[in-house]
Amino acid sequence: MSEDSLINDEQDYDETVRPTSSMAIVDTNMNSKLNSLSNGARSINHDEHIKLVKQKKEEVDELRLQRFQEQLRKKDQKWQQHQLVKVKKWLQLRNRDTDHRSQVEERRRKREEQSKVKIEEILRREQERERKANSQIKVNR
Repeated sequence: MSEDSLINDEQDYDETVRPTSSMAIVDTNMNSKLNSLSNGARSINHDEHIKLVKQKKEEVDELRLQRFQEQLRKKDQKWQQHQLVKVKKWLQLRNRDTDHRSQVEERRRKREEQSKVKIEEILRREQERERKANSQIKVNR
């Protein structure tokens, strides 16, 4: 730059401004510091992002596990309800069979009693007939 241009605050376009080697080192140092700072910030952001992703993943896994457990609980409840229905039906059938057996047994006892009564009646009549016959034989003698 020329002196006139410095005084008049004008630039001399013929001369190009070249950084000196010391300025280049400063620029390089500044750039590396800025890069390391931004890399540090990036790594912090990256670490936070990783933490958030892991947290979200854990939350999703937890929700998935809860849904699975809920489905399992519902299936178990359904199965228990089904088993309860089966047991109730079985008990009804067993009770019905027991009632039926009881009724059949009761009818059999009644038939046996009626048969005994009839047999006793027949025996009594037969004995009476024999007595009459014996008494008539005695009378006829």
